[in-house]
Amino acid sequence: MFIMVDSMNDSLRAARVATFVYFSLCGTLMGTWVVNIPAIEERVDITHATLGDSWYCWGWVPSSACRSPGG
Repeated sequence: MFIMVDSMNDSLRAARVATFVYFSLCGTLMGTWVVNIPAIEERVDITHATLGDSWYCWGWVPSSACRSPGG
């Protein structure tokens, strides 16, 4: 019984570490991308609206392609 509890603590600890690493990595990547948005817009010479439309299409096109034609 104690072995099972001990291994459960190890798996919970591993899950906590994995969750921390995942959110830290995602936050770092998002922060790096967000602070560069104005520079990217200036370099490509687009407006906020054009960038927003492109983000909308990047999310909408793959999700619509995954839907079945009959359903």
